[in-house]
Amino acid sequence: MSRLFTPDSPDPKDSKQITKPDQTHYHFRYNIFNVEIEFKDNQLTVQMGIKVHVINLDTLFAVYRRDLKSQAASELTLAYRHKNKIKRARIYADLGETEFELFCQNLKRIKRGIDISDLPQRQAYEHMGSKDQPWLVVLALMGLSIILLSVLGLPLLLHGLDHGKWSVSINDIYQNPSLLNQPPSRNLSFSGQLDLSQALTIIEGHGEDAQKQIIAPIYPTKPQKRVETVLVLVSLKGRSITKLKSLQKGEVNQGVLRNIWWEGLGEQNKLKLRAKGLSISEQTVLIEMGITRRDDLQLYLSFIIILSLFTAVTVLYLKPVTYKTQI
Repeated sequence: MSRLFTPDSPDPKDSKQITKPDQTHYHFRYNIFNVEIEFKDNQLTVQMGIKVHVINLDTLFAVYRRDLKSQAASELTLAYRHKNKIKRARIYADLGETEFELFCQNLKRIKRGIDISDLPQRQAYEHMGSKDQPWLVVLALMGLSIILLSVLGLPLLLHGLDHGKWSVSINDIYQNPSLLNQPPSRNLSFSGQLDLSQALTIIEGHGEDAQKQIIAPIYPTKPQKRVETVLVLVSLKGRSITKLKSLQKGEVNQGVLRNIWWEGLGEQNKLKLRAKGLSISEQTVLIEMGITRRDDLQLYLSFIIILSLFTAVTVLYLKPVTYKTQI
């Protein structure tokens, strides 16, 4: 490989004689933009639209060209030093622009040894002082996703770590709603009278994959007074729908109390239930049947583990390999 200029190399002015350009002015197109390039007083001025780059040729140490055939364009990246920092300027042209081709040839003749277009793209950008950071971006985004998912899934984790059990009658809840504020456990063993006449039926999916969910109010088996506001709703889905008859008979059943932070009924379901004549308040809670604390814990950990593994594999794939550039 021919000797390459690098940011740490001696000043190219001391090691290479800059040849005078054959042509000082170039004009070509990139999409709707006019691109103007001019060599003047040892400086290269590039104007593309309203953006202007002024580069001292003494500080130019690398050029890298790519033909972006999918975009019908060519890209030329110029790397140079400015105030002890590495700067990069990109010049674009429509594919096949004659003036662009002449400029590239002339620039490589003026500063011999700076063309690194034969290097692999990643190595070329590293040579021009660019840190290959897609993997860092992916790591940051996926890390934020894992944190966000961990926070949003905290109710599942708290349910999964709940080893207790609370046996309670729906009668007691209607008589004393404050019991729901600090329950000894959210793994319930409860009994009450399910009312299917005001149930909300939701069908998710289509055809053979369709799944039925029923949300219905449950009342005291022997109410001492007329119930004005529904305090407890029961959600049945999948295998738990087989418990309908048991709930209607007022038998004891198992379920999970969904009242941690943002858990519970969604706003749309609240509106649909109110349309059926149910009076629902902020105190109204949801009991989900057919779910255990182990199910919640497995769901929470599965999401975190799968996303973490995906992040690790993606980062390892994108993380750059360290190249040794010949100087």
